[in-house]
Amino acid sequence: MVNFFIIPADVFYPGFQIEIPQGYQIHGIDVSRYQQTINWKEVKDMDVEGIKISFAFIKATEGVGNVDNQFRRNWVKAEEQNICKGAYHFFISGKSGKRQAANFIEMVNLKTGDLPPVIDIEKSFGVSSTEIKKEVLEWLTIVQKYYGVKPLIYTNIDFYNKYLQNDFEDYPIWIANY
Repeated sequence: MVNFFIIPADVFYPGFQIEIPQGYQIHGIDVSRYQQTINWKEVKDMDVEGIKISFAFIKATEGVGNVDNQFRRNWVKAEEQNICKGAYHFFISGKSGKRQAANFIEMVNLKTGDLPPVIDIEKSFGVSSTEIKKEVLEWLTIVQKYYGVKPLIYTNIDFYNKYLQNDFEDYPIWIANY
């Protein structure tokens, strides 16, 4: 059974330029090429009212052949600043889970202390629930076997309810809070 919890109201922190949920001691960020060139030292040094960024999930790959053009830089620079890091793959429904897993594995070298791999799946692209589940399970199985750790599934509540519910309860589910 998947357990969900209520996230407290967010507070906008001008020092971070983002809203952050109240009541938590650990905060992280999700980065990709869309944030352009990140100054990881500034990220490490950020401290607003005792709140700091403790970890980062970094987009590595998308689909069967795309690589985020900032991934290698972000991966190295986050590590240089001792920011706990994890990598994620943006899953494209309708594409082979096996080929998407190979794309991710080719790019991401996890070390002890890194966060578990994440599959980010938010869009169906018109693909049936049955097909999505089959390909997602293939990605999860291959990635788990390769890294020896269970991946997380990142999605939004509507996608989860429509396409994934009841079939991935053995995996940690991370529900987006947009």
